[in-house]
Amino acid sequence: MHSYGHPSLTYPTPLKPDSIVEHKNLPGVPLVIVGEAVRGISGERYMVNLPGGEVVPVLKKNLVI
Repeated sequence: MHSYGHPSLTYPTPLKPDSIVEHKNLPGVPLVIVGEAVRGISGERYMVNLPGGEVVPVLKKNLVI
């Protein structure tokens, strides 16, 4: 086994604070990542800032990068 990866493979990278993403159910609404990911039972959750200023948790699988 080699210790290097294939050049065309991409590995999932964690989202960083201040990254702008969208929710699958809210297309066109920019959400800003507030903090680091928190591992939960349903998967990784990120706290995001909605345009109105409300901060809510969102599962990573529901985010569009």
